[in-house]
Amino acid sequence: MLFSDQVPTRADIHFSVGPFPVRIHPGFWVVSLLLAAGSGASLTSEFVAWVLATLISILAHELGHTVLQRHYGGRPSILLYSFGGLAFGNGADDRPWPQILISLAGPVAGFLLAAILLGLLYLGGQQPSWIDGTFTFEPFDSLFINVFLHYMLWINVWWGLLNLLPIYPLDGGQIARELGVMLLPPQWGIRGTLLVSLLVAAGVAGLAIINDNLYRATLFGLLAMDNYQTLLAYNHSRGSW
Repeated sequence: MLFSDQVPTRADIHFSVGPFPVRIHPGFWVVSLLLAAGSGASLTSEFVAWVLATLISILAHELGHTVLQRHYGGRPSILLYSFGGLAFGNGADDRPWPQILISLAGPVAGFLLAAILLGLLYLGGQQPSWIDGTFTFEPFDSLFINVFLHYMLWINVWWGLLNLLPIYPLDGGQIARELGVMLLPPQWGIRGTLLVSLLVAAGVAGLAIINDNLYRATLFGLLAMDNYQTLLAYNHSRGSW
């Protein structure tokens, strides 16, 4: 599976945030640097700002999941790897509504982090505004702070919104699947949401190709293929449509 756990390596970094174990696979750093280059970073400070913003943002997102997983009886842990992050529930309540709330908690954590940063900017006398798909503010004296804040706001807003698309196994796809099996006979709910997931992922990949976003095109193209293979396997196991 595309989003399965990565094999542990000697280069992994291990630490804990409160009761939650965290493992960072070396692939996380490699892809973060590639994304920094793709975002237009050219100075060392810009690369460092991007990697730090990515680390904090994805960790906050996964902590949102783990807090709810722990609330629902799980023993969660976090993995940061090449495709972002994963929160393993390890025994969390698997009923639909707890799983929906757990899935929502990740993007909500990112939105809250962005709101806190905007609040701090307002308290500091800034008047941030939304222009051309991102928040802008009066520059600080430090280039690093300016770039870091820009990346933090952009990642936590836009990546959170992308994560809510009904594409499995993103959070929105997991929510769609849980709703599908609640509202329809389970096999039709799973089939329907996998089909929607496939079509939306392919559409996002197509738009990314048009906009010359190679990383997004690759990621969502892989997601479309993964959903196609999962749908074929599920249909084979259950019989034809």
